[in-house]
Amino acid sequence: MPRPHRCRCWRNGSVSISKPPEALNAAGISITKSDTNLEILARTHDTTPAALFALIPQKTAPAPSANSNPLEIEARLSGTGFGGKTLAAFAIEQGLAPDSAVARLAAIGIMAHGGDTLKQIAERHATRPIEIAKVLLLPGYRPSADPATSPSQ
Repeated sequence: MPRPHRCRCWRNGSVSISKPPEALNAAGISITKSDTNLEILARTHDTTPAALFALIPQKTAPAPSANSNPLEIEARLSGTGFGGKTLAAFAIEQGLAPDSAVARLAAIGIMAHGGDTLKQIAERHATRPIEIAKVLLLPGYRPSADPATSPSQ
């Protein structure tokens, strides 16, 4: 059951919501000190806790499509150590399902498992971890070969 914290945050399961009173006030739901949780507040306003919760903006992970530029992705991820992360962990951090990440790589011929690090995947396919990240974050992106690992011609 949602209950206010000492920090004036409300909690619904494992989701913490900052400052819901403002969001609810904006929707015409008045809050008094006796409204100690969404259930009581919903009863007071003849609605359901779920309906009130739906009025409160939720923080979400950035959508992969928000990364539309390969250079922006490089700038954002550079120096973060993402190459040492597993494919599954990286996918989750970026708002992707791990199975979807594996499928996206497989679609362009890159075989990987959720437990592989981005660096391991990149090394097997003669590219860099940033190129693997771009494939995951940019629909239709194809990685370039790493000149240091590609055979000379």
